[in-house]
Amino acid sequence: MKALILAAGEGNRFRELTKQKPKAILQIAGMPLLGRILRGLKEAGIQDI
Repeated sequence: MKALILAAGEGNRFRELTKQKPKAILQIAGMPLLGRILRGLKEAGIQDI
């Protein structure tokens, strides 16, 4: 199974946090948002990301 991660948008709701870094690498509960998504996909058995 394959997955495509859509990463569009400027992160306007996180405006103060995304001035210096992209939304995908913001730490949420100690893990970057993108890392959390990747972990979830791998746990679901998706290997081709």
